[in-house]
Order: sequence, then structure tokens, then C-alpha cells
Amino acid sequence: GREICRLVKDERKDDGTPITYGDIAILMRSPKAKMDEYAGALRAHGVPVYAETNENLLLQSEVEILRCMLEAIDNPRRDIPLTGALLSPLCGLDCDFLAALRKDKREERLFTTLRDYLTSDAENCPEKQKLAHFIEQLAEFRRMARFMSAGELTDELYAHYAVYARLCADSALRRANLEKFRQLAHSFAGGTPRSL
Repeated sequence: GREICRLVKDERKDDGTPITYGDIAILMRSPKAKMDEYAGALRAHGVPVYAETNENLLLQSEVEILRCMLEAIDNPRRDIPLTGALLSPLCGLDCDFLAALRKDKREERLFTTLRDYLTSDAENCPEKQKLAHFIEQLAEFRRMARFMSAGELTDELYAHYAVYARLCADSALRRANLEKFRQLAHSFAGGTPRSL
């Protein structure tokens, strides 16, 4: 990390221009075991890190959140993706609140439980307001999905939920993963969220 900082601060390329972080690459024979250690050490020195790995893009946490959203849009009666979307930073429901709603209704679909709760006389707390807003947005995205490709719908999600800001923090790797996922969605020309 110190050497990279020194190169960027003091050295120049053969053509006389300053060396930038983007000019430097670290190649590793088998990065899986040491990638996090190297990335942490570089970040500790203020070096921005992007790691190209063979890890499955769809298993990265920031991408899984979007997959849950797209699957919930496709079919909100699937409990696992809907729960993932509700507990994600895109909706931000508290897991204790969601568990309390499900306590006596475990045999019922989550979506049905949520709709019943929203139409009940239950106190209008902040969690209920978040949930109502999320369900309204979900309905709107379901309407859009009928007329949009997977890529267009993904772009709408990114814009509406400020996905890069909410899911990346300062992580260049997360941002790159989200961009790869967006590109993947666009590669399904005319595809529905289910095809994604």
C-alpha cells in the first residue's frame, strides 16, 4: 500500500504523465484466499481497490437485494424474496416488526398478512408508513414490468431507490458489482424480471 501511494505521489510514466491508481494492477495466482486481506491493507493506505474475482455476481449481498426486489415485483406472493426486499436498506423494515406481524399468521402468505395489516385499524406507526409506501411502490413497479424490459425496469429501480448511494457506501467493488448487474439486466433484451 505504501509503495503504491509513493508511486502515485512521486513517479511518472514513460510519457511524463503522473501515475494514477488506475495504472496499477496487482495480479495474483489464486486471489480467493488472500483477496480480502490485500484489499483491506490497500484500503488502509487510502488506495481505492477493485477486485476482479470469479465469485458469483448474483451471490453478492448488494446484488441479492436487487434480485429480491425483482423477484418480489415478479411475484409478491413468494415470501423469501419479499422478506429480503422488506428488510433491505431499500425498504428498511425492522425484523422484529415483521416477525410480530407473522406471529399468528405463519400459514398465510406474507403478502396477504401485509395487506391485511395495512387495511386494519392498527396504529399508524412509522413502520406501517414505510410498509404502505413500499407496497404502493411494488404495485407501481409491477405495472411498469408489464411494459418494460428487465434492463429498463432495473434502471427504474436504480433511479427510484438511489441504489448506488444506498447499497454501495464508499465501496468501489459494490458499485462495480451493481453496474455489472445492471449490464446483465440489459443483456436480456425484451426480457421480463423473471428472465433476469
